[in-house]
Amino acid sequence: MTTIAYHHESKTIAWDSRATSGGLITSDESEKMTEVNGVKFWLCGSIADEQLLIDMYFGEKSEIIPEANALAWDGDNLFLVGVNDDALIWKQPLRNDRAIGSGGDFALSAMRLGLSAEEAVEHAKTLDCYTGGEVHVMELE
Repeated sequence: MTTIAYHHESKTIAWDSRATSGGLITSDESEKMTEVNGVKFWLCGSIADEQLLIDMYFGEKSEIIPEANALAWDGDNLFLVGVNDDALIWKQPLRNDRAIGSGGDFALSAMRLGLSAEEAVEHAKTLDCYTGGEVHVMELE
């Protein structure tokens, strides 16, 4: 999976670059941020379901529930994005620190203890075998 951390006070997102398949590391150079129609998405979960989640974000209907979620930045607002059990997209505005992915709990705890988003993902790398590689950082305006 991955670790994506949002530090609300600094308006900063950090994420790792590890990709896995089952219990194997397939890459430590994976890009987990993508931009579609001016919206930046930081995705975690099943790589095969990422495009479906993005399509649903933009209004496409599906009976398939993607095994993925994301942070989405439209230039004005940051949302936690997912799909419920009825295959309906939901978007939760983020007004607090948040971390998602397999290392999300470690990263959120680290931020609550005063670490930055980048430091939180670095911390998650020490505990979560599905988080690794280079840590990328972006400040939201």
